[in-house]
Amino acid sequence: PAESCFGRFQHRVTLSMVFLVFLPMRLDQFLKWKGWVGTGGEAKMRIQAGEVVVNDCVITQRGRQLHVGDHVSMGTDQAIVTDI
Repeated sequence: PAESCFGRFQHRVTLSMVFLVFLPMRLDQFLKWKGWVGTGGEAKMRIQAGEVVVNDCVITQRGRQLHVGDHVSMGTDQAIVTDI
């Protein structure tokens, strides 16, 4: 079947954007999305080492769900989770 003029890559980007809007994001995914870590393995190590703080509490569970308004920091990097 013929593809649209946007091709497969554009379709994947659109699906990814919908995923970010409608589903809560896990902490490890957030660190990767922000570019603070390069891989999921690095995110796991940093979270388990206690390097990540959410709402002034050290978090060691990489699967923690983030919600709008959460304050996330790792080292000198800081962000507030907002609507995407």
